[in-house]
Amino acid sequence: MRTLLATLLLGLSACASSGTGIRYDAERGQTYYESRAISLGDPVGASGLGSARITLQAEAQCEGQACAPRRYDVSLSKSGGSSAAADYSSISFETDQGTVSFGGQNAPGSSAQFFDAQQGEFARLSVPAEIFRSFATASTLTIRLGGNTYQIGHARRAGLRSLLPEGQR
Repeated sequence: MRTLLATLLLGLSACASSGTGIRYDAERGQTYYESRAISLGDPVGASGLGSARITLQAEAQCEGQACAPRRYDVSLSKSGGSSAAADYSSISFETDQGTVSFGGQNAPGSSAQFFDAQQGEFARLSVPAEIFRSFATASTLTIRLGGNTYQIGHARRAGLRSLLPEGQR
C-alpha cells in the first residue's frame, strides 16, 4: 500500500514539475497549452535591473484534441526591482540554430508587441512553431534583453518542451 501511494505521489509530482497546463475545451473544440513562468535568473552582465525578476511564459492553442499548435505566444514580465521602466524595445534569442531578434525588424513570420510596463508584462512575441521549437529544444538558450544577457539551461526549459507535440521534444 505504501509503495503504491509513493508511486502515485511521485507520478503526480512529475506531472506538476513538467511546468505545463494542457486543457481541452470540448465545447469550443480547442486545446489550450500554457507553460509555467520560467525565471530568467540573474543576468550574466547586470546593468541596473536591481532585484527585478524577469520571467518568460509560453502559451498556444489549436483546433482539435491533442493538436499541434502552428504558433506560440511568448510573454516576458518583470516583477520587483526598480519601478522605472527599463529599455526592453529589443529582444534576441540565441540558440545553436542561430539568432532570432524582435524589435525593429522581427524574425520572419513573427510579431512583437512591447509595453511600457514598470511591472508586469512588457513584451509579447508571437512566433511560428519552428522558431518556438528552437527556443525549447536548443542545447543552450541565451536571451539578450535591455542590455542584459540571460542564460537559460536546457533543464529549466522542460516546461516549454512539454508544449511541443510528442515527437518534437
